[in-house]
Amino acid sequence: MNKFLTPKELKNEFDPYYKLDISVYEKLTHYLPKRIYRRSVILKNSGEVEKCARYVYKGTLAMLYPSESGRDYRVKIFKAGRVAVDLQSYMKQNPSPYIIKTLDYSTILELQPDGESDLLDKLPEVNNLSTVINQAIAHHSEEWAQIFTLPLKEGLKLLSSEQFKVESSYLSIKDKSYLFKCSVSKITRTMKELGLLKE
Repeated sequence: MNKFLTPKELKNEFDPYYKLDISVYEKLTHYLPKRIYRRSVILKNSGEVEKCARYVYKGTLAMLYPSESGRDYRVKIFKAGRVAVDLQSYMKQNPSPYIIKTLDYSTILELQPDGESDLLDKLPEVNNLSTVINQAIAHHSEEWAQIFTLPLKEGLKLLSSEQFKVESSYLSIKDKSYLFKCSVSKITRTMKELGLLKE
């Protein structure tokens, strides 16, 4: 049996994106089933098609890229209030190498592609909310990708700033070396120079 947030809980969660009347959330609630997952649950595996977009209500999820040796690389972190999705795979319904996995005990709201189409057809009042959330997804993705185009010291400082404090706390030295496309030793040395890593 599916569980759902109450209309009031949904309104509180999504009002920061776009304000809608509580009556809209009374109709919207059953489109967003609430799922609770333990830590380290794979929600999308490598080589699979992304089947849903997940709003992170509580907890933390990651997008990972398979590693040939050791732990897979965490390439994107989704904290509470973000949408965890392999966007290209979701939009095109093509398989991708990326993995989506819970990092903590997490509560998420899931939206299937066919559910999204049905929702927008039957509840046009949410079109503006949907547009704003999609813009936020694009903005957060671009903002995240931009960090790793910066010179290494500048990028590491930004990654360690308050803005990305949660995301950075889930990235290992190995993850950072993969994202910045440089060696583990260079990341370690540079972080020590910046005072971001204790000797």
